[in-house]
Amino acid sequence: KPGAITVIKNTNAANSSLTTTGNHVGFFVQETDTHYLLLGGNQSDQVKISGFPKKSWTLRAHRWPSDTK
Repeated sequence: KPGAITVIKNTNAANSSLTTTGNHVGFFVQETDTHYLLLGGNQSDQVKISGFPKKSWTLRAHRWPSDTK
């Protein structure tokens, strides 16, 4: 669901300059067959949508927005 807070883990974290913990948190935008697309802050000193390839990132959790009416 768009807007869900999403946590993904880099399976190659020990070899990555992107993260020290291997985890990344962002707002879910879209999932394709090959990527998770997340809106995040501090992405190359920007707020932007970034693609994270499923071959090296695994889904850890979603936190869904509440449906209020």
